[in-house]
Amino acid sequence: MAKRLPRDPKKERAILDAAVKAFGTHGFRASTDEIAAAAGVSKGSVFRYFDNKKKLYAATVRHAMDSLVAVVDLSVWTESDDLISMIIRATKYKTELSHRYPNEFALLTRVYAHDPMVPPKLRDEVFAVFN
Repeated sequence: MAKRLPRDPKKERAILDAAVKAFGTHGFRASTDEIAAAAGVSKGSVFRYFDNKKKLYAATVRHAMDSLVAVVDLSVWTESDDLISMIIRATKYKTELSHRYPNEFALLTRVYAHDPMVPPKLRDEVFAVFN
């Protein structure tokens, strides 16, 4: 039995970052060849780490959500004096975040809108990240 090489966290992160941009821009029809090229890895490496495109897509959606959750400042919502100021602060904050993380926002917007290019079972699975 062939021994598998250990996973390289830098390669895995590069693949996920490239996939966030590709899936955010092109949706599920994004090319794994382009993702591999953008990540600086072979297409075989993409599939070694994620088995297939559906698993890559699901991991990418989780990665995008985790990236945003890690940086979001909830005090924008919880420390407002009233509803109007909270809405204004939250809107400004969301706009700032979307400019700092455009690829994550693009991908998660596609997921939230139920991108019709995504197979239905996978669409339901990735939509669950919002819960």
